[in-house]
Amino acid sequence: MSESVQQEASDPLHASDPLKVQHRDRGYVTHLEPGPSVFTISRHREGPGELGSDPIPTPSVSGEDHSPLLHHDDIISSASLNLHDAKLTFAMQASWAANLALFVAKVYVYLVSGSMAVLASTADSFVDLASQAVISWAEHRVRHRDVSFPVGKTRLEAIGVIGCAVIMSISTLEVIRSSGETLYNGVILKLLPDLHLSMAMYIILGLGSLAKIILYFLCTALKHRSDSMLALAEDHCNDVASNLTAIGTATLAILVPSIWWVDPVGAILISMYIIYSWAIISKSQVDKLVGRAAPEEFIRELEMLASTHHDELEIDVIRAYHFGPRFIVEMEVVMPEGMTVRASHDIALILQHKVEELEAVERCFVHVDYEKRLEPEHKVERVLLKKEAHLAAAAAEGPRERNFSASMTQGAQRPRPNDESV
Repeated sequence: MSESVQQEASDPLHASDPLKVQHRDRGYVTHLEPGPSVFTISRHREGPGELGSDPIPTPSVSGEDHSPLLHHDDIISSASLNLHDAKLTFAMQASWAANLALFVAKVYVYLVSGSMAVLASTADSFVDLASQAVISWAEHRVRHRDVSFPVGKTRLEAIGVIGCAVIMSISTLEVIRSSGETLYNGVILKLLPDLHLSMAMYIILGLGSLAKIILYFLCTALKHRSDSMLALAEDHCNDVASNLTAIGTATLAILVPSIWWVDPVGAILISMYIIYSWAIISKSQVDKLVGRAAPEEFIRELEMLASTHHDELEIDVIRAYHFGPRFIVEMEVVMPEGMTVRASHDIALILQHKVEELEAVERCFVHVDYEKRLEPEHKVERVLLKKEAHLAAAAAEGPRERNFSASMTQGAQRPRPNDESV
């Protein structure tokens, strides 16, 4: 046996070489090596007797005679990744340009018209710029790997979105305060605001709304790939709503002076809507940071994927929960007790890679056991179960103590028999 074959038999997956990995499936060997992009993957047919007489059970998917993970002569290139990054970059840069141009235009419109609703919309655009700066910083940090963060920094996206919500809420609260002051001056002090109608207001806000609608659909189409796109889509939607409301309320207040209050009320409504929409988004991002469970339909998708992976694999437990924008998946599977560690490891490893191919998955862990277990295997679950057991015992003990106390009270109140009658 040659030296290469001996090394192959002793290290079948090239675990000793972190830059080279192999998978076997039905007589094929799949090599993963650093290539011009991320990894170059190739497969070749093994010759008879190259790996000795120890056959490796391999996964099968729907009875097809090919690898469930990789096909013949497949090459993972960076083309799809580059296209994905290009779309995100274009959406980000277009949003920057639109927000900056719209902010400058709204400042001019506010100075000309004096409308509080336009001021609210201007504040919205200013905060859009500040928010996008936070989002861009988070995106930049996420894309750059750092050995100090071995599992990546994707959760920075959620933190960036929450930061946008805080900035937006603070600015809109200031607009609400200013609009309330305008209402007080008009109703109590009889100092009515001086508003001026300008054709430039309609042109600028109208074109701005059209641009924001286009950007909204663009960012919405990409929001499933990045939480930053979700935040930008919400920004654009808020801008459209604030622009149209500003146009309507300012026009009414100018054309019908007796209802001047419509303008500051419109500004307050815009601000309240913005705060509400960002509160909803912030809650969803906090849930993702805390680790909210994946929806049931995603769990069923994972169950289907695992159940068709190998004939001798049995699913015990599947957990999936948020780790920032994507999910961590934990699978506990059962293999035959007599299967070799080598074979069960290869089957589990390919299943892990198949799950991690899903776009919604950040990382996957597959734990192999030889039997199903009733007791929890992790510390957190054991502690929670103990607490639940103690609470259940205390709840059951409570009614018994109350019944015992009531019976003792009734016994104490029962009249004693007369001594003379005894």
